[in-house]
Amino acid sequence: MGDTLSVISEASNIPVDVLQEMNQTSGKNLFLPHNELYFTEAETISDTVTKHKIVIKESGASGEVRTYEVLLKKDQETKAVTFELTDVTEKVEKMAVNYSPVYQPVSAPVVERAEESGEELASEAPAETSQKLRKKQKLQ
Repeated sequence: MGDTLSVISEASNIPVDVLQEMNQTSGKNLFLPHNELYFTEAETISDTVTKHKIVIKESGASGEVRTYEVLLKKDQETKAVTFELTDVTEKVEKMAVNYSPVYQPVSAPVVERAEESGEELASEAPAETSQKLRKKQKLQ
């Protein structure tokens, strides 16, 4: 675990202590293989304070997403870095959705007007009939 945290620490410029604290406050090991870790560039709040936002998306069925805000405070004289870690994960409750039909079914079949459909049928019918007759004549 130490090597993994130190690699993450180097890549993110977030001290190993902060990463360890995140693991402990969550009550479980957040840094498992295949979990996704996202972090923002350090936002300078003042000469001695920077802020990071860290998001961890768990792999697997839960797909839980946790969000943390980290304030890093550097003492000018001793160069020691302290931090304040806050879990800012928003709780989302599952909602039951009631799907209702978006259309009303037609109770009776639609009947076309004889005038509109008759013209189309009249022009197509002779061609079909003559083709059938030709096929029958060839077969005999």
